[in-house]
Amino acid sequence: MKVRNKYFLIGFAILILIGVNVAIGFIFGYEIALKPWQFISEQILGMQWLNTLLGSLIK
Repeated sequence: MKVRNKYFLIGFAILILIGVNVAIGFIFGYEIALKPWQFISEQILGMQWLNTLLGSLIK
């Protein structure tokens, strides 16, 4: 697969996910649509503090 096609598919998939999330927001409400994004951001932030903690313990 060409690199251009790969980036196109990744971009298209991201747009589809955003579109589905907006549709869920319209159907079920704004707070329900925010839940997946909040979970992802909390996990990323949580992993960062855990990484810092483990790094300081190892040193």
